[in-house]
Amino acid sequence: HQLQNPLTIVKNELNSLRKQLPVNENLTAFEKTIDELSVFVYKLLHLARLNSGRDEAKMIPIDVSTLIHEMAEYYHVVVLMEHIELVTDIEPHVWLTGDREKLSELITNLVSNSMKYMGNVIEGRERKIIIGLQKHEDSIVVSVSDTGIGIKENDMPRIFDRFFRTGNSGHSHTTGTGLGLAIAKRITELHGGTITANSIFNKGTSIRVAFPATHNE
Repeated sequence: HQLQNPLTIVKNELNSLRKQLPVNENLTAFEKTIDELSVFVYKLLHLARLNSGRDEAKMIPIDVSTLIHEMAEYYHVVVLMEHIELVTDIEPHVWLTGDREKLSELITNLVSNSMKYMGNVIEGRERKIIIGLQKHEDSIVVSVSDTGIGIKENDMPRIFDRFFRTGNSGHSHTTGTGLGLAIAKRITELHGGTITANSIFNKGTSIRVAFPATHNE
């Protein structure tokens, strides 16, 4: 909070300046930087709360199939603006005991990561994100796969580490906090699950989250 409060003050001052200087490129760039810092601080605090146990999960039976369908409707609009196709492969009537808000955040982080590392628009190159949900005998698996720029083999062991960002800048100018996948991993662990990744550089990436199966139908 010692970081967030000064950022809020600066943001308020910028809003005042904006009224005096409505068209100013330097001011716009400064505002963007402050917004990015605010997001970074929020995610850092959020991850700290998740790790400390202060942000407790509210575990209730959830129809995950319906949840992901609802979220996918929103994603469809967002990815279309980036010329990306969204495909869903969702098994119906899959229930999971979990925290609805945190599960939504988990899926959002995975989809956002796929969008971020989709790479530039190249003629003939497929741009697709696939969200999957399957129930097995002893697990419920949520997956987010993409046809993006992929992850180099030597980066794979660190992708769920805090602040780590893959060295793929040669393919795409990406921005981010390096906290999204770390938060996804912690949310997965709070639900007793595991998260793994498979990737082929320049081909795409698949993130797989496996939760213990529950029977709440």
